[in-house]
Amino acid sequence: MLALNWLKTNWKIATIITVAGVIFGLITFVNHVHFRTYALDLGAYTNAAYKYAHFVLADNDVFMAEHSPMLSGHFDLYLVFFSPLTYLFGSYTLLIVQWAALLIGGIGVYRLFQFWYPNAKISHTAQIYFYSFYGVFSALSFDYHSVVVASSLVPWFFLFLAKDKFRLTILVFVLCLFAQENAALWMIFIASGLAFVHRKDRIKARILLLLTLVAVAYFLLVMKVIIPFFNPTGAYTGFHFSVLGDSISSFIVHFVEHPLRSIKLLFVNHTLDPGNDGLKRETWMLLLISGGWLLLRKPIYLWMLIPIFFQKLYHDSAIMWSVNYQYSIEFAPIFAIGIFDVLATIKHDNWRKTASILAVLFALTGAIRLMDRTIIMYDKTQLRIYKEAHYNREFPVDEAQRIVNSLPNDAAISAQSAFVPHFSCRDKIYQFPIIKDAEYIVLAPRDSYYPIDSASYFTLTDSLQRSPIWKTIKKNEHFILFKRK
Repeated sequence: MLALNWLKTNWKIATIITVAGVIFGLITFVNHVHFRTYALDLGAYTNAAYKYAHFVLADNDVFMAEHSPMLSGHFDLYLVFFSPLTYLFGSYTLLIVQWAALLIGGIGVYRLFQFWYPNAKISHTAQIYFYSFYGVFSALSFDYHSVVVASSLVPWFFLFLAKDKFRLTILVFVLCLFAQENAALWMIFIASGLAFVHRKDRIKARILLLLTLVAVAYFLLVMKVIIPFFNPTGAYTGFHFSVLGDSISSFIVHFVEHPLRSIKLLFVNHTLDPGNDGLKRETWMLLLISGGWLLLRKPIYLWMLIPIFFQKLYHDSAIMWSVNYQYSIEFAPIFAIGIFDVLATIKHDNWRKTASILAVLFALTGAIRLMDRTIIMYDKTQLRIYKEAHYNREFPVDEAQRIVNSLPNDAAISAQSAFVPHFSCRDKIYQFPIIKDAEYIVLAPRDSYYPIDSASYFTLTDSLQRSPIWKTIKKNEHFILFKRK
């Protein structure tokens, strides 16, 4: 009865959450069922969570020939927190967590504007905007990433701070820090930006400045001490911004000494590959289409996005510059909050309502552009839930699942990338061509050969078929299954 009464009075938000949940599920869960999730990153992360659940320090053996702890790359504690769920949900665990986190993030946006502007009637459209932002769709279409969960917590950080619930504010802030070291860097700018906003409120300003210092200390501790401790090289090896230097300090010095060049690099291809032309332009275009220009009215939100712009557009890998994958998710909460904070200042009700609807429509335009075409080559079947191809695969899915179910749970397996997540809840799973002590090798000749090229792939396959060590127990046009003799 209580649930029915709640639905009667909150049917709008219930409908929004249901529609978003179905659409998000049709992306992420259908991709997994149809073997469109991969060793990097879902397979490696799920295997890490599985190992944490069994009190084993997770490693990178899934995708690296040389052994190293998982924490030597990113200091991600979410996998530890979510690890018990692998007992219930298996290979779907992190996808379910990410799906739920995004829905909860949208609820946070709704609750925030309901509290900030109870008479403005924009809380529902702000929530829809968050769900419609192109970065949410691009992240959902490609595996799981802890930064998506952290991004979904950000609206709740704003909300608890606004309500003076400081213990919950601090709790959410700490949880955001634990996502990855780059999330800690992001929280430095969010906390300091909010400290400026609340500079006249001495209690909030002091708490936010303290949180800023905590985030700085945590970021430096992870970068300078914790990750180097786990890394076999004894150093942090994740700094990939050579266009401005080889360390954080040299990056800052270069930016200060050459500000004009540094700003220009945010917009131009700084690699020697002309194939990367236009990637940054497309990102800026979608950000502007999604309403980013409105943040000029309240630039403090742009301050909160500085580390996101920098780590995205200065990166050595051009993939980071693109609108695809998970590399735009951090924009979603700040754009949703910032843009609707600006729209809430429109005094005329009809104009405000019209502007908020237009903001949602423009966000959807960005998402449609993402699904329709992008400059970087990207498998659109992972995203186009309105196309029949999304629900099909280049090989028979039922047969692939039978192969997965037929192999012993305690067997060490080497598999092609698309199979790795489905074998991830076991002690030993390797992305082919890593074999090590594998007892079985699972291949799909019509699927992607990543991380090797087709010539190397078929050379290795032929050598395995001729090898006295391996027995071919299944071979057809879709699959090859080897068993160690």
